[in-house]
Amino acid sequence: MKILTLIGLLFLLYTSTSYAQSFNSEKLIEKCKSGVVYIKLSNSLGTGFLISENGHIVTNYHVIEGYDDSNDYVEFSDGKRYQFYLAGDDKDKDIALLQLRDFDCSECQVLPILPNKNGKTGIEVATIGHPKGLKFNITKGIISQEILHKEVPYMLRTDVAVNPGNSGGPLFNKNGQVVGIISARLEKKNLFDRDIQNLNFAINAVELRRFLQRRSIAYQTAPLIANSELSAQLRELSAEEVDAQKRAELQRIELEKQKEKERIGLEKQKEKERIELEKEKIRQQILESIKIDQLNAEQQKELSRLDFGYQKQILEQQRKLELQRIEEKQRRELLRLNSDEHELDFQQQKLRERKKQHIANLPRRVGFRIGGGAHYFAGTLSDLTKSYSLSRVSWVLTSGLTYRFDINNKDRGTSVGAFCRFGNYNATTVNTLALQQGLSFVSNSPINLFTEVEGGFLIKEWLRLSGGLGWQRINRTIASNSIVGTDFMYGVATLGFIARFGKQVALDVNMISAFALEYQHFSLRGEVCLVFRFTAGKW
Repeated sequence: MKILTLIGLLFLLYTSTSYAQSFNSEKLIEKCKSGVVYIKLSNSLGTGFLISENGHIVTNYHVIEGYDDSNDYVEFSDGKRYQFYLAGDDKDKDIALLQLRDFDCSECQVLPILPNKNGKTGIEVATIGHPKGLKFNITKGIISQEILHKEVPYMLRTDVAVNPGNSGGPLFNKNGQVVGIISARLEKKNLFDRDIQNLNFAINAVELRRFLQRRSIAYQTAPLIANSELSAQLRELSAEEVDAQKRAELQRIELEKQKEKERIGLEKQKEKERIELEKEKIRQQILESIKIDQLNAEQQKELSRLDFGYQKQILEQQRKLELQRIEEKQRRELLRLNSDEHELDFQQQKLRERKKQHIANLPRRVGFRIGGGAHYFAGTLSDLTKSYSLSRVSWVLTSGLTYRFDINNKDRGTSVGAFCRFGNYNATTVNTLALQQGLSFVSNSPINLFTEVEGGFLIKEWLRLSGGLGWQRINRTIASNSIVGTDFMYGVATLGFIARFGKQVALDVNMISAFALEYQHFSLRGEVCLVFRFTAGKW
């Protein structure tokens, strides 16, 4: 009774006045077929798609690896052919960008790319390609997993049927936008792989957009198929009907899961029966070869009239030949099974190496900076127009500890950090400072240390913005030749620019301002430091 109620509610869903959208394969191939190309090389074939009016084609790198630009070509659905050359590639991600020579195709459709994020798990998708050389075929399925694994975030999994010749082809959503590039599939190659069912992979839209943006290639995003072209008239559902619909959908999913389990179990049982049948056939063949020696009484009487020794020799030779044939067949089957097992191990090892290489290329999260250089006390804003003196130059040591929240395959990123500056002012400099800030004492000591601690950001490893507190000590020698120190605090802010020399050496140029607390006037300084960088951590 519950099932009948749910079916009735689903039927009412199609009599409403709002609109729902469905996947239309016929309209997809009508709109998008002219933007898909057939790539023919002397030793391979594949698929690609047009992404700009300038004749740029995107495909897999393994499709065009080792191409000959004088003989190989791409072909559009109208039969036009063009030669090409490689305009860019990312071998690790298996992406290639081709440039067509003398491209002029006004009827060819530039295919749009999904403008943001990735295609969601569960949405319907389709691909147009050339499986086994059969040109411009369409197959349909869903995105089974939006991101295959956190260590390979550029890959997705789909159940769209894929065969050799589909590599490099576009994966479309219902609006005709490209959400991925068909890349690979894991095949069932022998009877021990019977659990492998339609494992196909594609490079997702985020990685495709990143690849084109790094090469300043403009691309389109506007859908080729509007939602209004996919609409079917519906009415608004009540809350009870929505709940009923959800329950029906959950039941349908559970039913499909159960059917899939039963199908897998049935296939396993059939495979087991086939193996047993093969074993039984081999046993029967062996028995039949043995029965050659077991002649009946009439055959024995017939042999008695002939040369018994000669006939027996013939029968022995026949039995040996039959046994050799059976043994050779078993040996070839064993060699084939071993070869398939070695091939699977090789593919798994290759995938592990690609994952390891991807992790090795990621930048580290924690950074430590240490260095030193020259520090110049400029004074207040009114002093900037006056003459400069080398007597105000002093030494300074700097250090910093940074943390990068996000890591990707780019070396430069934004980090938050803590920074420390330790230096010294001579008597001339510190007396100038005291005079500008209205302090009553005068120093005659060459050692007047200061320390400044700040917190802030390193933006893309070239711009520093930070602020914090500073402590200045002014030493004076009194009549008894003893040294008396006076401490005072002030606020400090830094605007810095960083020039990198390799990954471990940088030149920091900082503009520093001191203000507030015991400072009566805004004061400026500058410094130049040579800094060494160290990084750690990829968690």
